[in-house]
Amino acid sequence: MGKLYLEKPDYDLAYFVYEEALLLQTTVFRKDHDIVLAGLTSLALAKAQNKQLKKALQILTGCLRSQNVRFGTNSVASIDTTGLMGYLYAREENFDEALNCLVKVKKWQSARLPASHSELEATNEAIKKLEESIEWV
Repeated sequence: MGKLYLEKPDYDLAYFVYEEALLLQTTVFRKDHDIVLAGLTSLALAKAQNKQLKKALQILTGCLRSQNVRFGTNSVASIDTTGLMGYLYAREENFDEALNCLVKVKKWQSARLPASHSELEATNEAIKKLEESIEWV
């Protein structure tokens, strides 16, 4: 239901639905369970869509902390969350933090993907734009 409300777009209701789902999930699963971490990410996306980037980043920071402990800092889950945080930092115009996140993502991608992979190319392009923004500021 949360996804439907995000597409509608009714971000407040989407957040409410995700929050209710998360409350139920945490009564059954540990706070670092895959389902709970996915719920937290959805909650953060609802906040981000509602232009509440600081709150979204706070949620994702906690999620990333749990992912790093459970899966390791080089896990797919941790890198995906780091990339999402980089995007949100860029939207918030916190270019230094965005660049830090995307450099971590690029390092991970460079070790695992061919140089011509579209995700690596997109990350390189985003880093280039961030560096230009930092120089401009």
